[in-house]
Amino acid sequence: IARRNDNNGLDVKAIESAMKNIRLKSPHFATSLDEGASSALVDGDYGDAIDSALAEVLDTVSRNIESRGGSKAKHELIPQNSLASFRRNTEKAKRASSNLTRSAIMAESLVRLWPAISFKRRMAALSSCDSNMDTREPGTLVIQIVGADGVECSSEDCARRAVFPFFRWVDKALRAGSFSSSVTGFSSLIILMTGPCIPDAVVGKEMSLIPEHIDSQTSSGLLEAKVKFEQRECHETKESLAVDLFIAFNAGIWGYDSWRPTIAHMCQPGRRTLFVITAYTIEESEDDAEVIAEVAQARGRQLWPPERCPFSSKVERPTSSAPAGRAYYQNGAWQTWLLGC
Repeated sequence: IARRNDNNGLDVKAIESAMKNIRLKSPHFATSLDEGASSALVDGDYGDAIDSALAEVLDTVSRNIESRGGSKAKHELIPQNSLASFRRNTEKAKRASSNLTRSAIMAESLVRLWPAISFKRRMAALSSCDSNMDTREPGTLVIQIVGADGVECSSEDCARRAVFPFFRWVDKALRAGSFSSSVTGFSSLIILMTGPCIPDAVVGKEMSLIPEHIDSQTSSGLLEAKVKFEQRECHETKESLAVDLFIAFNAGIWGYDSWRPTIAHMCQPGRRTLFVITAYTIEESEDDAEVIAEVAQARGRQLWPPERCPFSSKVERPTSSAPAGRAYYQNGAWQTWLLGC
């Protein structure tokens, strides 16, 4: 597996190697970037060089995923007491897993995909012309939860319960020196919840995750952390923010045709969208994959296939339509795609 830095086990060699690859395969592009010229990342040989370098990064992502195997004794972001909630079968642990499942999935996705996220951020810093990067705020990590509804955000308190643990873990990791690269690192976090079923009570609101008693300006952690709520489909967007990672919890892509234009939007050439999708069961996750593959065609690459999610809720979800013998759990299975590649 590629060399890792000292920042909590997060891979850096993949990025260094990919940047070297770009310079070897497209020297003119590299020279333009070094001189500060505005160069299109998806144009001609430049796009080929970047796609080749991204493929190298994704190979590293794949090896990292394989090396992680099952549950780890220690996690790069999630503390031991929270990890225990997903490994024990006590009633207390089950309840905790239900509260932590979304934050834990966000944390595991960030760790698994950080080489690819970091590479995209590096390219965004080098050029402002990528169609999916031109509105990026330097130093800000943006995660968009698509298809969000009352389960995630019936109120501000509900949304806070869903994502506050993730904020706390990332903040602690930053204080420990993780994600600290001057180019690919970040000091601010935006979690954008979007979907046509976002409750009216939170639409248009902006919620800070940093407790009032903490002076973020004097800390080495996150300087800013916000949750925003927008009542719209993912593809109904003005691209006000460049998103690093998209996540859809219990999406039901197989059952709703409204997901198809969203997936098609993500598949536009050059977008290179990282998309994590969870489902209640493996079977539903496999059905989701069939729809995504059908829409994406050659513009999608599955980074990991439908599999049991190590951070699913352990509280069974009553489902009257469930086939006999099939148990449903929040985020019971998951998969991830790179779309628009």
